[in-house]
Amino acid sequence: MENNNKKRSGAANAFDRRYLEANLVGEMHRGSKVTAVTSKYIYTETDRYEKKGYRISFEEKEGTDKFITPDTSGDTEGDRL
Repeated sequence: MENNNKKRSGAANAFDRRYLEANLVGEMHRGSKVTAVTSKYIYTETDRYEKKGYRISFEEKEGTDKFITPDTSGDTEGDRL
């Protein structure tokens, strides 16, 4: 059986909150288990980490790619139609 999970890394606030939540909750991060992910913080059992300016790496869990959404921050209203 082949492991098809991809290793992802980058700025934590560059990932969608739902995508991070699906991949991180229940996993170990810096020695403690991740309990929650909000739009601003990543919470572990012992600490919280502000997502702004924080780099993170993780293995993508199977089926979580559906949470990856296209970046439309630079699009105009006409581009989205």
